[in-house]
Amino acid sequence: MGDVNVNNAKHIIAELINNDADDKINYAKVVELLFEINQDIINTYQKTAIVTLLSRKLNEKIPYQVLSCLANKFFESSNKINLLKDNRTTIDVCGTGGDGVGTINISSAVALLLSFSDDFAVVKHGNIAVSSKSGSADIFKLLGFDFSIDKQYEYIKRYNIAFLLAPLYNNAFVNFAEIRKNLGIKTIFNFIGPLINPASPDIQIIGISSQDVLGYAKACLLSNHKNFAIVSSLDGLDEISAIAPTKILYCFDGVLSEEITISPLDFGVREQYSMNQILGKDSNYNFQKIKDLFDVKNNQSQDIKCLRDFVLINAAMCFYLKNNKDNLKTCYQKAMDIYEKICNNNLFFNIKD
Repeated sequence: MGDVNVNNAKHIIAELINNDADDKINYAKVVELLFEINQDIINTYQKTAIVTLLSRKLNEKIPYQVLSCLANKFFESSNKINLLKDNRTTIDVCGTGGDGVGTINISSAVALLLSFSDDFAVVKHGNIAVSSKSGSADIFKLLGFDFSIDKQYEYIKRYNIAFLLAPLYNNAFVNFAEIRKNLGIKTIFNFIGPLINPASPDIQIIGISSQDVLGYAKACLLSNHKNFAIVSSLDGLDEISAIAPTKILYCFDGVLSEEITISPLDFGVREQYSMNQILGKDSNYNFQKIKDLFDVKNNQSQDIKCLRDFVLINAAMCFYLKNNKDNLKTCYQKAMDIYEKICNNNLFFNIKD
């Protein structure tokens, strides 16, 4: 494998320890080493050390060069899928996870709401919980989804949403599952998932558990993404917050905007909520809260209203990214109209039914 040898792993580890400057590190060689399967060249302990070192400053700075290199490597080896035969706009809404807060699965609820919109076809890419108590796949499993690839063609046609379980499309993730599980913390792999959706959605809203929205946006561009929004709330969430301001950076047709800060008031949300109102537990608890959200008999509590506004402002951003001629309040109202239609007509589906 090229000029990689047994001494390179030690050299790379030393470089990562001693250098903070991204331009002094050969990230292509780092990625090559991580994908090396020969234990005589690099062992699991050394890979764990490299992953830990790459992940140590994610909250402050995204190492976008190595992130894009990793993402491109994963995507090259992945199984691609083209679910649509028409010109509907495909979208994915996801967070990187690992924010440590443990909220209800907001992006999953947003995806379900958007599936009732005529504006989008939802291609949700996710996994079971790795660094959290409840992953998006855990929620969709309880909803009755069969994750087999063939089934997604049926779901996108019948329900306007498909769920793409990451390991089924990229076997390379399996090689790092043990390292991620043993570390049990947010790692650079949390940030790769949104960059390698095998359906290549037209639009993505990506929440990150780091304040470096510009660094992640650069990684998106280097991974050939053209229309997206990167969001990170100032209260530490990997989505737009209904409680605190949120940093955001847009990209339209490959051109990045200036980083700005938005607040719940920009969407017309004036209610004062607390973080405790959206804290989740395990997947069963979170799934029940999402069901309550869309059930007109159970969605009147303040806790559910808090969850509702989190879901609606994140859905509103999806509409805004598709048509930025509308303002955020208009987009919020559009999301509200869809939400009320679902609730009032008991449209929330369960594939098990």
